[in-house]
Amino acid sequence: MNSLIVTRGLEETFHELPRTLLGHQGSVTAVSFSPDGTRIVSGSSDSTIRQWDAETGQPLGEPLQGHEDEVMAVAFSPDGTRIVSGSWDRTIRQWDAETGQPLGEPLQGHESFVDTVACSPDGTEVVSGSIGKTIQILSSDNGESILNISLVCSVSLLWQLTIC
Repeated sequence: MNSLIVTRGLEETFHELPRTLLGHQGSVTAVSFSPDGTRIVSGSSDSTIRQWDAETGQPLGEPLQGHEDEVMAVAFSPDGTRIVSGSWDRTIRQWDAETGQPLGEPLQGHESFVDTVACSPDGTEVVSGSIGKTIQILSSDNGESILNISLVCSVSLLWQLTIC
């Protein structure tokens, strides 16, 4: 089943949220709420990203397309205006959350699959992790590398950084 299933824990907050959001053609690999809780973003093995209305469960716009392999990580910027995604195509992309348009070229630098992404609290930096045991911090404005860290241990496939 290629769907995002909301199982429990949100019933009191989102009374109208359906239990299943249908739309991806592949497995749902990543999900995140917008900072204001009105939208959900999902990434999929079908190489697309989708946005959903968190109250109605309806898709918002067309799927975001641009990655060339599975999308394994998605996150909203703290102000909710951008979506950041990481993919097995070894790139990080930024998207305008309102229009769905890509913001600039894909961000490069990882030699392996990108499994996790996040934005800094002020939204000026994007951090990503790879199964190639690297963490990369980039400027969200121009994609310039700020810091690259090579780890002795690996980044967990559960999309959380492992502390060594």
